[in-house]
Amino acid sequence: DGVEELDNNLILSSVQEAKKLVDAAYKRTRDVLKERLRSRTLSPSDVMTYFKQPVATSRTFIRSADYIETSLQLLTEKVRSIYSRPFNISDLLTVNQIDMLHKVSGYAFLHLPKTCPPSRYRTFTGECNNRRFPNFGVSRRPYTRLLPARYEDGRELPQGWTENRPINGFTLPL
Repeated sequence: DGVEELDNNLILSSVQEAKKLVDAAYKRTRDVLKERLRSRTLSPSDVMTYFKQPVATSRTFIRSADYIETSLQLLTEKVRSIYSRPFNISDLLTVNQIDMLHKVSGYAFLHLPKTCPPSRYRTFTGECNNRRFPNFGVSRRPYTRLLPARYEDGRELPQGWTENRPINGFTLPL
C-alpha cells in the first residue's frame, strides 16, 4: 500500500537497545529482591515476586519474548515521527524482517521442528500431545493469526475493548 520497507539496521539497533533495557530491568528486579532479603524487609508481595521468577528454559523463552516486545515498542517510537497516520509496527515489517527479529532475539528456537519420542503419556507443556502437529496446544506459544488484526483506534486497542461501542452495528460480548 505504498509503505516503504524499514531499514534492517534500524531493526537491529532496536533489538540491541531492547536487550540492554530488558536485561537491566531483570537485573534491577533481582538486585532489589536480594537486597530486601539481606535486610529482612521482605513483604508478602516480594516473596510472591521471587517465587514467580521464571527459571531455566522458561526464563529463556520469556526473556526472548520480552526482547521482541520491547524491540517492537522501540521501533514504533522511532517510526512514529515518519508516519502521520496510525499504524501497527508488525504490519510494516516484511516476513524476512520478522524472521530476522526472531533469530536475533533468540525466539526462533521456539519454531524449530520438534521430534517426538514415542510415549503413551502426555507432556506437561503440551508438546507432542498431537503426533501430527507437535506444536498444537503447546504452552508459551503464540497463536497463528488467521485474519488481519483490526483495532478500535487503528493501532492497539482490540475491537470490543470500549464497552457499548457498536462494531458493524452490534456491541461485542464481554
